[in-house]
Amino acid sequence: RVSRRPSPPLDRVVGFSNAEAGALVARHLHAQGRRRIGFIGGDGRRDTRGADRQRGFAAALQALGLATDRRVADQAPPLSMREGAQALNRLLDRWPDTDAVMCVSDLSAFGALTAAQRRGLAVPEDLALAGFGAYDLAEHALPGLTTVDAQARRIGDEAAGLILAALEDPGASTDPGRVVLPLRLLARDSTAAG
Repeated sequence: RVSRRPSPPLDRVVGFSNAEAGALVARHLHAQGRRRIGFIGGDGRRDTRGADRQRGFAAALQALGLATDRRVADQAPPLSMREGAQALNRLLDRWPDTDAVMCVSDLSAFGALTAAQRRGLAVPEDLALAGFGAYDLAEHALPGLTTVDAQARRIGDEAAGLILAALEDPGASTDPGRVVLPLRLLARDSTAAG
């Protein structure tokens, strides 16, 4: 599974755009009426995929005419539930009027959800939350967490198909195969219109 497309690839590659994942969530939150939107992620030097999500998220916010400074992205990846909760508290302490947050992963989003609930905030009425990864945890949280599905199974299927094609006829093409899969936004109750 490739979750970050190399540029240029050594040979064949199957993947998706992490930047588009961030942009997809930013546009969704905006469409739900949210305007004071934050981001929770890891240290971009150590989490290049998360940094790509944050860049796409910020670019989409900027294109929508919204501020991009509401972010806590300085912890060592991967972010756990505990770190997601801590990051949400830091973000809300600095920007208490925040009305939506994208978290770099579903685990950190679940932690943020618990922190919001401990603070007495209603999700999504007071604060909308979204993650990334389409983990079972996101589906079964209360409320269910909006997330981005990168279609991991389909990535594996497409990659296997490219490998089988190369094994069947190794000299057929010297051009690397590139398959960029579309992302699916799984909109759930955590981001219902405010």
